[in-house]
Amino acid sequence: MQRKQKNYFSILIIVLFLLLSACASYKPIKKQELPLNNVKLKNYLSPWWQIFQDKELNTTMQKMFQNNLDLLSARSRILQADYLVTKTNASRSPQIDLSLGASHTQNHFPEETITENKTSASLQASYEVDLFGRLQNLTQASQLESKQKRFDYETMAVRLSAEMAINYYSAIQTKESMQTLQKRIKLAQNEIILLQKRYATNNAKLVDILGQKSAYKQMQTDYETLRYQQTLYKGAVAALLGVKPQTLQIFSKKLPQIQIKPLVPLPSEILLKRPDIQAAYASLMALDKRAAAAVWAQYPRFILTASLSQNDIRLNNLFNLWYALVSASLTTPLFDAGNTKADAKLALEKRKESLLQLKQLLINAAIEVHNAIVLVDTRQKRITFIEKQLFFNQQKMRLYQNGYIHATESFKLYLDAKLSYLSTQLQEIQARYDLIESYITLYRTTASAWQNKNITKAKQ
Repeated sequence: MQRKQKNYFSILIIVLFLLLSACASYKPIKKQELPLNNVKLKNYLSPWWQIFQDKELNTTMQKMFQNNLDLLSARSRILQADYLVTKTNASRSPQIDLSLGASHTQNHFPEETITENKTSASLQASYEVDLFGRLQNLTQASQLESKQKRFDYETMAVRLSAEMAINYYSAIQTKESMQTLQKRIKLAQNEIILLQKRYATNNAKLVDILGQKSAYKQMQTDYETLRYQQTLYKGAVAALLGVKPQTLQIFSKKLPQIQIKPLVPLPSEILLKRPDIQAAYASLMALDKRAAAAVWAQYPRFILTASLSQNDIRLNNLFNLWYALVSASLTTPLFDAGNTKADAKLALEKRKESLLQLKQLLINAAIEVHNAIVLVDTRQKRITFIEKQLFFNQQKMRLYQNGYIHATESFKLYLDAKLSYLSTQLQEIQARYDLIESYITLYRTTASAWQNKNITKAKQ
């Protein structure tokens, strides 16, 4: 009899070994496969927009972080992830349940009625021994996913703060351009009147009048386009603030001036501080833990259970007649048509996909930073050329103005010079905005508190 039991036990061991050998295997990610060498760098959201010394922008940013619906939703997702961590971690602790019951029975017979009252109590406890670390891996995965949600919030904050600054200064740029364009329209009207007077004395051609009127109408069209664009930008700012566009007012009248200065080389560690990269890394590590849990789910699970119960509880037997049961069970998937093995392979492939996406994200981030630096450098040079051109046109306008006052130059030449100066002024406004936008883009791509102390407030 003992020999048969030994044979059965040996056969069971062989069958269990064969089943486990057919399971998918888990191999952790090697350090040389990871594209990040230092993932412990912390990124702190800094009020980078304060470098523009714009109190209205500072207030607007503060309101956005308090009221933006997307950011509020992201905060809610962080709390949801935290609750999932608590829920997952609870599976590693003993589960204890208490059940109480009471019944009232009446049996009616011809001669009498028998009444019976019964009360019962039961206490059950169960605990899964984490033999292979499956529950631990699931808990660590949920913790990493919670960490990912926090980096997702920072990523959204970086993106939305950049969008806010761009739309805010776009609205100011259109307002400033509209003011300059109004001056050009008034000058164009004066030139049309002058040409009409000269045409009456045969000193001007009809084609000159028609050309000037066409240019005048084009200026009016450009003005209406700018006004429409300003409405769009104000609407975008209002949407980021979570308010109606009709209630939004932007009081700033000028774009901030930026002193041209070469950029300091940026260290490569800046890329590691980007919250989107940190979020992708946390997601990869979470998928790695879930892949480990899926692999270990193919292996046996050892569960301990205990129960304590009593029926027909009364005062005289309150601590008597209790029934106790303690049991242990070892369960393993025997045949599920490859379901658990497919889950394990699926989790491993998801981990592989996440690793490849992280590598591609790092490449894209490096390209974005490089392009942002080149863009800043290009627009710095462009605004330098336009400022020189603006200076020359201003000198030209003053010479024609002085000549007109002393009757050595015609009024038309003075008007043309002034129109050219105002046209260059519009280009200078656009160039200043483009430079501001390029710095904001550099912030967004590096997601760090870059500083430029040479930014000063424009004169009102």
